[in-house]
Amino acid sequence: MSVGLNRIIFGADHLERFSAKEAGFLLSSALDSGISTIDTARVYGSSESLIGDWLKDSKVSRDRLKLITKGGHPDGVCPRISRVGCNKSLSD
Repeated sequence: MSVGLNRIIFGADHLERFSAKEAGFLLSSALDSGISTIDTARVYGSSESLIGDWLKDSKVSRDRLKLITKGGHPDGVCPRISRVGCNKSLSD
């Protein structure tokens, strides 16, 4: 099954180093350049919130993007911990 990821992916690891305006500019520029896959994770600090705010403020159609993330926990990974982490990410 193909999910159609870009060959070049926008890595949001250091996005929190930028203001919301700068982060939005970077994300919009990536999308305008044809990069529609964004990699993020909770361990990237505020990157998920910055991406969420950009999506809300820019009115970018969510179907234009593919968001990918990772999960884990110091005590190991199990379905319950994964669900809690995903729900927390989606609510931020």
